[in-house]
Amino acid sequence: MAKKTKIDKEDSVDFMSDLLDGLDLTDKEQEFVLRYLQSYNATQAAMQVYKYDKYKGAVMGNRLRNKPKIKSAIKKLKKVQQRVFDIDPNEYLEFLIKSARADISDYLKFSEEEVPVLDKDGSVMRDPDTGEPITKFVNKMHLVDSEEVDASLIVSVKQGRDGISINLPDKMQAWEKLRQYFGWGEKKEEKDDNSDSIIKAIQGKTDEVWDDDAVEGVDDELEEALKDG
Repeated sequence: MAKKTKIDKEDSVDFMSDLLDGLDLTDKEQEFVLRYLQSYNATQAAMQVYKYDKYKGAVMGNRLRNKPKIKSAIKKLKKVQQRVFDIDPNEYLEFLIKSARADISDYLKFSEEEVPVLDKDGSVMRDPDTGEPITKFVNKMHLVDSEEVDASLIVSVKQGRDGISINLPDKMQAWEKLRQYFGWGEKKEEKDDNSDSIIKAIQGKTDEVWDDDAVEGVDDELEEALKDG
């Protein structure tokens, strides 16, 4: 498949505006689409555009998002966004897989160290008979050098009173999104060929997300818009 041409943000603004004008949407519906694409939160978008309270925003936001013409507009503008930000849908899949397989031991090293015992004044306590320092074994945790780890998966690193904490993506959430992505556990009406490769599964889902009938022809329109510009 040929690589899609990346679109400049300035070109995309005019194209997205023209695209919305060409659809049978009211001004508020157009604004809802744009607000939704900023946050992907239908409730918030409905509250901002229609001044609903939170309860009505949740109900109406979901209803608006699922209206056929609004749903179609969202899919078409997502296609434009894909071209603007030069995003490959498979990057999303790759990130989910990396997140699901992330291992905290790749980022932290655990060890047991012998340290001196201190009294209440902070002085090293000594054995009264031998004069040797009194020691104890404690568990220690050390961060792995940043050059040795995949830092793209680190959500945050904090230095607190109790030491350093590191947060990685939620593994269970990543596995759940993978389950949804591949449809694991779903009953299918038609028989599946169990010998299908993972590549076919990925391609099928990618086409479903980015090449829906609702976005058919958007690539051609994008190219024409760029030529005209």
